[in-house]
Amino acid sequence: MQAKVFLREKQLFRTIEITNSKKPEISRQLLSNWQNIIKITSEITGAASVLINKINKNTLEVILKNKDKNNPYRVGVRQLLGDGHYCETVIAKNERFHIKNALKNEAWKDNPAAAWNMISYYGLPLNWPDGESFGTICILDNNTISLNQTVKNLLNLFKKIIENDLKLLSKLQEL
Repeated sequence: MQAKVFLREKQLFRTIEITNSKKPEISRQLLSNWQNIIKITSEITGAASVLINKINKNTLEVILKNKDKNNPYRVGVRQLLGDGHYCETVIAKNERFHIKNALKNEAWKDNPAAAWNMISYYGLPLNWPDGESFGTICILDNNTISLNQTVKNLLNLFKKIIENDLKLLSKLQEL
């Protein structure tokens, strides 16, 4: 399956391969494990929002979030693709993306998350073993996010854990 994501900085759409209906469902046990990753990330960074998002044909869906009272996102909320969300850039480029303060960046100052005062973002892509996009793991905050290399390394490790889980799910389905 494919989706069109908007690259805000370049003002263009890119078509990407995403999760299709043949992929396995994510079990409650895995979601619980991933929720622990979200919790730890939230505790370490102090960010208002830590999310795992899943890309669908026309939307980004929040599937997990941290429990911070300042987190404006809700599990199950779907945001339409094409508005130039931070996560669209992560998925389109298939690489980490960091905006320290969107209000100081001409391309990002009016992005959808800025309307919720989520002006700082750090996100990593999550992919199935065949390269199709699953979604993102990301941090958003109403203050500038400055992450040291140790925290970035930890977030990269969390990304690898989630992608290994997706790989195991795929292998189990093959069996």
